[in-house]
Amino acid sequence: MNTSTLDELAHLVTSRGVAGTERELNEFAGHLTRAGIAPKLTSIILDRTAPSVVRERAFALSLAAARHAPAAPAYAA
Repeated sequence: MNTSTLDELAHLVTSRGVAGTERELNEFAGHLTRAGIAPKLTSIILDRTAPSVVRERAFALSLAAARHAPAAPAYAA
């Protein structure tokens, strides 16, 4: 995910909350999982029984981790 996409997602979560962005958060969690970034935070983001504020904090921390993660190498297919 690029910085622009992450910024857009952050704006959506800010304006709609986690309940209003479940689909987008699931997609983001999928990216995190595939990249091996913040697995514990990812599980919190996906936990619909967790309080919204906890999920929002997990999202913010995982967003920071995603921004600082090294870019995945591109391979020719």
